[in-house]
Amino acid sequence: MLTAAVVGADGAGKTTVARKVADVAPFPAVYLYMGENPQASAPFSAVGRLVWLLRRRRGVRPTGGPPPLERPAPATTLAGRARGKAEAAVQLALLISEEVARQRAARRHMRRGTVVVCDRDFFADYRAHDLAGDSRSAVQRAHGLILRRLYRRPDLTIVLDAPADVLFARKPEGDPDALEARRQEYLDLAGSEGRVAVIDVDRPLDDVVADVVATINDHPDLHPHGGVTFRAHPRRPAKRCRAGLEITFARSINPGRGSFHRRMS
Repeated sequence: MLTAAVVGADGAGKTTVARKVADVAPFPAVYLYMGENPQASAPFSAVGRLVWLLRRRRGVRPTGGPPPLERPAPATTLAGRARGKAEAAVQLALLISEEVARQRAARRHMRRGTVVVCDRDFFADYRAHDLAGDSRSAVQRAHGLILRRLYRRPDLTIVLDAPADVLFARKPEGDPDALEARRQEYLDLAGSEGRVAVIDVDRPLDDVVADVVATINDHPDLHPHGGVTFRAHPRRPAKRCRAGLEITFARSINPGRGSFHRRMS
């Protein structure tokens, strides 16, 4: 089967949409959290679980998703700079261990013939900072290289989008300007990477879920031999959005795989 990542800025409803898609999809699907927030999902790797327990004992508030928009000021002393580099290296090792563990979990589900609906995606979350950033640190460049060369990107990335004021009204945390900057990061991903769909979430949840289900259902990897499209269960009908969609298929650099683009007009 395939992996479909649901991404977007805070307030877009990623977790709600991804869980409901996995529940109502007419094809076999499973929900998998791919972020870093242990309150949403316990870490998969042994190293991650150990660090999680240590942080809980120290009362450190967990975070998830992409890194902060603004980097902290560098230390002024030699010892401070050395400590900062060591902490960054440890954080990178922890992050990579989680990425590997969660991708292994996704592959296990795929081998069972299940569509993996991912809540967040490491490549989408870190692309603007560790792959395309202008002032990247050595650790960020190393992580970006790993994401670009070794990380298996989703077969389909679905960006949930809405105006920043709508997102802020749903989840009034942080700063609206920072939220708009984060939103643009995901829109830039849609404009520069293949296999990306942008779906407007400023409308009823059922309509958004129906569009996401239809987008996954139309992906060529779900029907590798030209089979018929999955039909919704009669007791769980799934709407299909026919208006305002543009679908194109193109050859990919990976043999046997397609490049998928779908945009809401």
